[in-house]
Amino acid sequence: MKSSLLLVGVLFILSACDNDPLINFVKKFLPKKTTTDNQVIKQINEGQPIMSDDGVTQITPPLGWAIDYDLNDRAEIQASNLKDSLYFISLTENKTDFASMTLDQHSETTRGLLVSTLSNAVQSGPVNLTINGQPAVQYEIMATSDNTNIGYLHTTIETPTHYHQLLAWTLQSKFAEKRGELDRVTRSFKEIK
Repeated sequence: MKSSLLLVGVLFILSACDNDPLINFVKKFLPKKTTTDNQVIKQINEGQPIMSDDGVTQITPPLGWAIDYDLNDRAEIQASNLKDSLYFISLTENKTDFASMTLDQHSETTRGLLVSTLSNAVQSGPVNLTINGQPAVQYEIMATSDNTNIGYLHTTIETPTHYHQLLAWTLQSKFAEKRGELDRVTRSFKEIK
């Protein structure tokens, strides 16, 4: 089950524009492909934050979540709750890499690239949020990839120095029940440096 969710998590096929910072940022979504269901994880205690390797960002997921090292080798934070098939990654881009970009433009561009790789994608949103004092925009995306129906929460946060793209997902059959938990993990995200 995990392998199929990993492979359908986000698949982008981008062959051009290697010098475009936004395209390079979106390429970070490419999942690390695995051939086994073995997962490298590190359990955490409830309330214990999961920090990015660079110490810039963190999330504080609820009980049952773990640090994950096998979802996406380009994500700054990777976490999962395998028991409930819940997954989360964060991707960060420095705003100085863009000549001009707004929160909505960033969300639209990255969502568009995600949706272009999926079948039967239906988006709802935007919902404007404030996450730890920073403006954010969130969309729900229901789509099919590799014959698996997935529900995504796609959230973009703008801070004074970065755009943070957060992607939380599960099977569509679990999305309504688990949406609150995916949102709670997303809303726990914060930039700490």
